[in-house]
Amino acid sequence: MILRFTPEADAELTEARQWYSHHRKDLDLEFMQCIEEALSRIQSNPRLFPVVYGGLRRAIVRRFHLHFSYSQGRGDSAHCCLSFATQSGYMEVAYMS
Repeated sequence: MILRFTPEADAELTEARQWYSHHRKDLDLEFMQCIEEALSRIQSNPRLFPVVYGGLRRAIVRRFHLHFSYSQGRGDSAHCCLSFATQSGYMEVAYMS
């Protein structure tokens, strides 16, 4: 499975990383490490995470209150969305395909 960040997704992750960098030393690095670990697990075993609706699967990163919702397309393609928890609910911030 190949995941590619859209320019919008890349910009959103950059903004999130900057936000975490202002809150605690190295928190931005910990954030990106969690993102990379989750994406690596999705790529290495797309069926690892549970199906939550139809063919949509969810990989949760509890430390940062975010999750990846994704579905595998044909071949190596996938559609993936990164969402994080806010006080008013979940906000979708990044799309990958």
